[in-house]
Amino acid sequence: MSESAGNASGTTVGTLVFDSHANIVQYGGVGEQRTADARQLALVALDADGYGAVEDAAAGLRIALYRQGDLTVASYSRVAT
Repeated sequence: MSESAGNASGTTVGTLVFDSHANIVQYGGVGEQRTADARQLALVALDADGYGAVEDAAAGLRIALYRQGDLTVASYSRVAT
C-alpha cells in the first residue's frame, strides 16, 4: 500500500474498524476479506487531526483512515479509472 491523496469514485465498498493492537472491532463489505490489512494500516502516519489515506493499486482501492484514541476506521472505496 502506498500513501495517496488521489481521488476515489466516492462509493464506499467496505469498512474496517480496529484497535491500536490491530484487533478487529467491526467490518463490512470488502473489509470482511481485508481484516489482515489492520496490522499494516495501524502503522500509517496520520495528520494531526487523525486523518490519512493510502492506496492499494493492485486491488484498485483507496483506503481513507481516521484514528481517534484507540480506534481506527478504514473506509475502502474503488479508485476511479
